[in-house]
Amino acid sequence: MRKIINKHILLTFFSFFCLLSCTEEELLFEEKEVNTQIVNLNTFEGDYFKIKSDGNILIFKSVDDYAKVVTNPTDEMRNEFIGKVSNMNHITYAKKNKNSKNKSLIKDDYFSQILNKDNAVQIGNYIYKVNKENETVFVLPTEFKDQYSDLINENLNNINIQQYSTDDDVISLVESGTSSLFERCKEDAAGARNQAKGFLTPGNRLFTMYANYEKFGIYCSASLIVTSSATFGQYNRIYIQMENIWHKAKCRGAVGPYSQPWWSGGSQNGYSKGFQVYSGTRRLNGYHLKARARYEEGTTSNYTTYFTNWSEIEANSPY
Repeated sequence: MRKIINKHILLTFFSFFCLLSCTEEELLFEEKEVNTQIVNLNTFEGDYFKIKSDGNILIFKSVDDYAKVVTNPTDEMRNEFIGKVSNMNHITYAKKNKNSKNKSLIKDDYFSQILNKDNAVQIGNYIYKVNKENETVFVLPTEFKDQYSDLINENLNNINIQQYSTDDDVISLVESGTSSLFERCKEDAAGARNQAKGFLTPGNRLFTMYANYEKFGIYCSASLIVTSSATFGQYNRIYIQMENIWHKAKCRGAVGPYSQPWWSGGSQNGYSKGFQVYSGTRRLNGYHLKARARYEEGTTSNYTTYFTNWSEIEANSPY
């Protein structure tokens, strides 16, 4: 994928010198460990997220603040963040597409709250615009924010705009000032995949089980989602059954395998239920997602069980 990176000769020499002398941690943006044990909402008081809106776009104070929001957040943290963004006065991608008849190209609900109506977000000193249809990311330094319209129009005649692929770890490349050719981590990045399996019960309740891995250059996510248009009552229960779930981020250790016979994950009434396997700025090197929906109808002591077929996707997986 073509990249347009504007550097003076001196900076080019510096980048080459850095290639020879810098450690991987200096060249690759480091996703820091995030406390996933937050149980007190008071933790989020004040300026915990370090975000604001200029009326047009969501602004993260720094790359670290962005990583804190997107790297495997708890449900509580996700809900608190979405609540804060919903009170801001810019239009998010999620809000723009909520009542749209056009099929959304971004299936990840959380990421759709981060992008604005133009598919853009400001992270530290750069503005990023994601074009999911063409699998590209365009970047503009904030010092040229008055050229925002050129960024949204993907005007590469503007020498201040850089172009990357969603296959790249874009934030790492932008922050390090190198092209992907000089990235120290040589592990392959896994491609995006998704699979859906449906099941119609004798009572005409339709369930669909999705296994998704999405990549956006500045964010990627692996998830298991079950949806249904059916109405749920007291005697209707649904679970996600997982088998040998495994993932490995680039230049990181593997997580898993683990299985879960019936994950309930919150409310039983009504319907879209998702299990987040992974989310963050770093692309996955490999993954194995395998799940099916388990539906129970009846009392807890006398019920009938139905299953969807297995949804399964994998890349560079040992399973």
